[in-house]
Amino acid sequence: MKRIFMLLTVIVLAVSLFSQEGDAPEIDLSNSVFDGLEKGYKCNVEFGGLFGYGNRNYGANGLKLHIVNGYQFNPYLSVGAGTGIWYNLAYSRTHIPFFVDLKINFLNRRISPYFSIDSGGLLSKDCSPYTSKNVTLLVLLNPTLGVTYKVSDWFTINLGLGLEYTDMTWYCEY
Repeated sequence: MKRIFMLLTVIVLAVSLFSQEGDAPEIDLSNSVFDGLEKGYKCNVEFGGLFGYGNRNYGANGLKLHIVNGYQFNPYLSVGAGTGIWYNLAYSRTHIPFFVDLKINFLNRRISPYFSIDSGGLLSKDCSPYTSKNVTLLVLLNPTLGVTYKVSDWFTINLGLGLEYTDMTWYCEY
């Protein structure tokens, strides 16, 4: 099951199909390589897979979708706030993350390596994997290394590999 899930995740991340009527807009790649990210508002949509390990992988082995709204201060630094949804395949449960995102691009170029870190929490309706009484609060920390590719002035592609760390704190009433 894990192999099938990993294969499907890789296929979804590797293949993008864009269908539209008429001619596709041309992308001008003749700009200078020193054409990095510009100052202003940005919205980042992230899709990925979660793979658990250790003896407490509750909340792992699933899919995630994050939406981060932020501000690009210069070609190197952006800060934003995000939320999203995690779907746990092992327990068929949904979790809601909320976090602050800090992203640092190392170069002022079209293609730049980056480091980002998300810090916040993860809410789940379940008190434990075995009952559904109260809300669970998990601490969330997500460092990521990757590459940003600026396709146009309004569209970038980020490819990264990160570690989603969660630590459970149970708030249960019995």
